[in-house]
Amino acid sequence: YHEVASVCTLHPSRARALFQVYLDLKYGQRLNVTDTPVLRDIEFPVVLVAGSNDLKPQAFVPVYADEKLNMSKLSTILKSANDIPHIRSASSGVSVHLAIVESDSTIAYYKIGSDVVSPSEGVAK
Repeated sequence: YHEVASVCTLHPSRARALFQVYLDLKYGQRLNVTDTPVLRDIEFPVVLVAGSNDLKPQAFVPVYADEKLNMSKLSTILKSANDIPHIRSASSGVSVHLAIVESDSTIAYYKIGSDVVSPSEGVAK
């Protein structure tokens, strides 16, 4: 699995999650995995899947189930995923998903988007 080896070597704390998500998407779900870049602002590796006819390209961000994610980090993930050079050039943007990896290798995928509202927004003052 040389496709992810260099990224795993550069980001050893994220290697297990990245490798599991890569294997699941490429071989389990048989999706067209195109690249495994690293999000610049946050140093998270992602798995990119090519878009098809009416679907946007997809970015899967491997995270661990016990990892603490807040709205600021989610916002940075969204911004960074849309700034990936070959995604930025696509007019449709990218569909961003958290790939949450549990210690037993279970993976749950959650689509995230810019319409996520933080609890403090929209609250009457």
